[in-house]
Amino acid sequence: MIFSITSEDNKALGEFFKNSVVYLKKYFRLKQYFGINWEFNLPVLFVVKDLAIKKHAFGTSAPKWLKGWCGRQNEIFVLSPQLIYQEEGIKFTPKKYRALIKHELIHLFYSCITKNIKPRWLNEGLCQYLSGQLEWKKEHKTFSLFLSFFEETGAEIYIESGWAVKYLVDKFGKDKLLKLFKEIRGKSFNRKEFAKIFESVYEAKLNYKFFNQI
Repeated sequence: MIFSITSEDNKALGEFFKNSVVYLKKYFRLKQYFGINWEFNLPVLFVVKDLAIKKHAFGTSAPKWLKGWCGRQNEIFVLSPQLIYQEEGIKFTPKKYRALIKHELIHLFYSCITKNIKPRWLNEGLCQYLSGQLEWKKEHKTFSLFLSFFEETGAEIYIESGWAVKYLVDKFGKDKLLKLFKEIRGKSFNRKEFAKIFESVYEAKLNYKFFNQI
C-alpha cells in the first residue's frame, strides 16, 4: 500500500512541538546526566488523518482507544482531532491535543534514556504526569492495579500509573527518578530484578503499600 505524505501547515503546533523537545532535553538533563547529545534525527511528528493509515502504520489490531504511538526510531504518530472524533466521538480541545502529542514525545525520551520500554506502568505514568494529562484524570490516592502492567499494556494502565509517578516525584524529587532511569539504562530485567533496582534507589520495597503511604 502506498501513502502520500504532506507537511502540516500549522505553525503554532510546530512551535509547540519544537519547544517541547527543548524542554524535555532540559528536564531529563540528557547531556549533563546521561551523556546523551541528541542533536540529530530529532523527533518527527506525523498527524494521522485516515483510519486506513492508522491500521497500516500500527497494525490491523490497533484498538479504538489508541490515539498515538511511537515508531521504531524518532517518529511519533498522533491521530488528528477529526479522526479521534470519528473513532470515539471525543472532541479534543487544543490544550488536550497538545498534551496527547507531548505524551507520545515523552515515550521517545523514555526509550532514549533507558533503552527500555519496561516497566510499562512507569513509562506510561511518566508520560501522563509530564504531559499534563492528569488534569483530565480522576485523582487516585489508593493504588491496587498499576504494578500489574510490567510488560503488559491496556486501557486500564492509565487509571493509576500517572498518579503513582506524580506522587513519587512529589515525595522524593526528580533526581531520584533520574537515578532510577540511569540504573535501568540498557539493562534486561524482569519484575523481580526491577523491584530490587527500585528498592536500591528509593530504599523501599516496590509494592502498593509503599505508594499508598506516600
